[in-house]
Amino acid sequence: MARRHGRITGAAPVAGLLATALLAAACTGGDGDPAARGPVPDLGDTVRIAALEQYGSCDAFLAAVRAEALERVGPWGLEGGGWAWPMFATDDIGGDGAVAEGASAPDAGRGDAPATTVPGAGDGREVSGTNVQEEGVDEPDVVKTDGEHLYVVAAGRLHVVDVADPAAPAVRSSTPLVSGSGELLLAGDRLYVLQTTWGGWLPEPLPADARPAIGADVIMPPGPWSPERTSITQLDVSDPTAPRVERTWSVEGALVSARLVDEVARVVVRSNPSARLPFVQPAGPASEEAALTANRAVVAASTIEQWVPTYTLVDAGGRTVDEGLIAPCDRLWTPSAFAGFGMLGVLTIDVADGLGDGAGVGVLTDGETVYASTDHLVVATNRWIAPEAAAEAGRPQMPVPWSPGAEETHLHQFAIDGDGPAEYLASGSVDGHLLDQFSLSEHAGHLRVAVTDGDGGGSVSQSAVVVLERRGDRLVVVGRVDGLGAGERIYAVRFIGDRGFVVTFRQVDPLYALDLSDPTAPRLTGELKIPGYSSYLHPVGEHLLLGVGQDATEDGRVTGAQVSLFDVSDPADPVRVAQLPLGEGGGSEVEWDHRAFLFWDDLAMIPFTTWGWDELRGTDRYDSGAIGLDVDLAGGTLAERGRVTHRQRAGAGIGAGPDESWWDGGEQIRRSVLVDDVVLTVSDRGVLASDRATLTDLGWAPLGR
Repeated sequence: MARRHGRITGAAPVAGLLATALLAAACTGGDGDPAARGPVPDLGDTVRIAALEQYGSCDAFLAAVRAEALERVGPWGLEGGGWAWPMFATDDIGGDGAVAEGASAPDAGRGDAPATTVPGAGDGREVSGTNVQEEGVDEPDVVKTDGEHLYVVAAGRLHVVDVADPAAPAVRSSTPLVSGSGELLLAGDRLYVLQTTWGGWLPEPLPADARPAIGADVIMPPGPWSPERTSITQLDVSDPTAPRVERTWSVEGALVSARLVDEVARVVVRSNPSARLPFVQPAGPASEEAALTANRAVVAASTIEQWVPTYTLVDAGGRTVDEGLIAPCDRLWTPSAFAGFGMLGVLTIDVADGLGDGAGVGVLTDGETVYASTDHLVVATNRWIAPEAAAEAGRPQMPVPWSPGAEETHLHQFAIDGDGPAEYLASGSVDGHLLDQFSLSEHAGHLRVAVTDGDGGGSVSQSAVVVLERRGDRLVVVGRVDGLGAGERIYAVRFIGDRGFVVTFRQVDPLYALDLSDPTAPRLTGELKIPGYSSYLHPVGEHLLLGVGQDATEDGRVTGAQVSLFDVSDPADPVRVAQLPLGEGGGSEVEWDHRAFLFWDDLAMIPFTTWGWDELRGTDRYDSGAIGLDVDLAGGTLAERGRVTHRQRAGAGIGAGPDESWWDGGEQIRRSVLVDDVVLTVSDRGVLASDRATLTDLGWAPLGR
């Protein structure tokens, strides 16, 4: 269990203290045709990543990782800097095992409630929150609200904006962030700021006693490399005019993502051990043997802290409260099949008690994509497979000479259904690569995975939805449907209960409808082919999907952002019932970040940016803002309610309209939040209040830079 820490009192609200605390944390030590593929192989044989092995002591873990590294270290250090590329994952772990019980996760966006979260929202107020994938699972974002205040990361600062009267937003405080960016989690009066500060060469030389014995013809790097660090700063925001730093937790490694369920946060980080190992480099071919000898000596003398990331917990005054490994050695796991020397950590924060020791679990692998239900967290990473291994397995390959081979997605599943540390459950793999977190979904004890196998631009590629279940410590494929989009790649995925929807694209946009009610026999029920594609799909009713993406010509040339409304009531015949262009050229952040999207009742808010060339003026044409759409759920229509813009906003008032030839990026609307009858849009430049019914301007709060 994690050590419990009570709320710290007496932390002074000093201007710039957040930046100071984060700086201290950063510097403290140590994602067609089924017949074309031939017969579907035995489903159990498609799982290649071996189950994980656990070590009961630091000595056992260190001995195992040293032995593996001695086999793989070279004159230039570890191949791939410690990450496993290419990955030769051909070990089969097929076999029988008991099927573990699995709880069903709530369906996201069922249509009876928006898929948004507002922890601690004021009673009696209608307040939207972050657009999340699963109900009950909050995600970090650059804007959070409790219904009374907006907490905004913009222009390199953390701003607290009073929206008690949403028509007249007012900035109450503004604090600089060390990294200039970050994301937020909010729980009651506690705000957590998540940042990654990137590494670089440290100015001090490597200590003499840490240098291996080498010759003059071997190059020693100029100094030790400072690995990137993730800092999590805990703030008391009960006084919005003076947020108080309570504690800062600094962890070696880069932030992958985080999730918050029932006031327990799970933070996923990844780190590279090569940043902590003093490897040398050869000056030329003649010195490679000397460099290899020196690097083998580095591995042989390595310590547990050089392989397992460390954390440091400091209080508001910068004093160290606790430090150590991100996970105890009996909570470290390694795959039986080599998956690199990077360390994936899943850390736990009980937000009611505040930052503690992290209660981490570590896996010797890396991670790229995070998905979570209320019960399980899954971390996925993409791996290349050597061309010869893929050919032997009959896998499709990219028909270009520089291709590294076929791809595979490795999956690690953890239990998060309590307030204790995450528990490693199982691992597995599927052919192909993911698009993003929406490619993963848990339902009725099964994990659904949408993948593209191949390059997504040639005749050898196709996509599939694969269904896995947990058997012991393995995720085993029990069903799949192949042949989606021959020669194309996935652009969007949405799983809704026992249904699935997949968009692929190359020249036209097939929207595939899938029946997943029988996990052992998922099937394609219907498809719709139209020009263009959707990059994000959002359920807006029991049988309607709203898609945000790009329109395109018949030959596949994209022409500009568009919104589409699909009727999917007939699984065999999905239909686009409405289409609305956002403007020629350009696009929307929603296409790559679902958190930029807001849907509430009958209103959808979509940020957009358009650009091009004005033939009449002979100048660039640019526009930026957010469009509000009326979504008629009964009639299946789309209509523009209005547009808002932050262009040329200045001072306390509402400024002039857009200048189509001017742009600095700061006016791009990033998020939209609804509070009662007001829509608040947020950019680096400020917060604009607009009337919910008409989207006419009400008030403006500039954010200082």
